[in-house]
Amino acid sequence: LGNMVEWHEDDKAFVQIVSKDDLKLKWRIELPETTSLYHLVDAHEVESDEHGSICLKVRIAEHEPMDRIALERQFADQYRVTEGERINAILKEYTFHLEGNGNG
Repeated sequence: LGNMVEWHEDDKAFVQIVSKDDLKLKWRIELPETTSLYHLVDAHEVESDEHGSICLKVRIAEHEPMDRIALERQFADQYRVTEGERINAILKEYTFHLEGNGNG
């Protein structure tokens, strides 16, 4: 059970989006590469059409560069991170075009 949170470089990353009406999973989208984020900033619909398709914008505070080993070392002791080695979170925005039938 303890190794359920182990980092594996070859694992896939997914965005799971639930319906705002009933909170059931509606879309599960595989990302092209793994990411590490500090937290979700916000998400909002930009537009939708008569077929139920949605354009969803999501902003996250994403770690850059994405070096998981260095990031874990930094979080283990923030006071020992030397100048120039700190991994910061930068604001990134992603746009997802979601079809009303659950395809993304």
